[in-house]
Amino acid sequence: MSLCLLRLFGGMLLSGALIAECDMNREILGARYHVEKTNLTSAKTSRETLILWRLGNDVAHERLDSGVTEVWRRLEGRDIEYRRYDDRAQRLLSVSTQFGVVNEWPSRYQLLAPEALDKMLLLEESGSGCKRVQKYHVELSAGALTVWWNPDLQLVLLLDRVGPAVSTTMKLADIESDGSAIAATFNRRLAYPKNGSPSF
Repeated sequence: MSLCLLRLFGGMLLSGALIAECDMNREILGARYHVEKTNLTSAKTSRETLILWRLGNDVAHERLDSGVTEVWRRLEGRDIEYRRYDDRAQRLLSVSTQFGVVNEWPSRYQLLAPEALDKMLLLEESGSGCKRVQKYHVELSAGALTVWWNPDLQLVLLLDRVGPAVSTTMKLADIESDGSAIAATFNRRLAYPKNGSPSF
């Protein structure tokens, strides 16, 4: 299995820990994130692991802590097929077609809407290809948002949002680039029976 590690320190990508090769296909990859949310009043912190999977016209958000995976498939025209799975029970919970919503695809694909980046100020930029890092920032009506972004892979490297009551940090932990392993994550869920159907 090909595994490329990205380590984040102090909000910036360490040059010694950057991806050694820049031949990854951004259409076929998995990105594991650690997400932390802290209540600024109680100082209580919740943590979860989110994996973003991409395989051509399929995108999945796998939440390891809840055991729920959502999959979006881009169809012809402006339609998207949506599936929701319970991985612990190995069941398809629901399936539907969302019509005329292809404009929502980028936010599923990269976890950040393009229009959000467009409204942010580019503060710093370094590196190239898979090693390229752009730092964006915007002051919000209630708080601030800072994003470290790789435009070539269309990946969030680090997101830090401070709101009036909650601060959220989403940090990229590692990247999977093995096409066979990525395809297997989608294929095994296609074999799940629909919720309520007998399994044999």
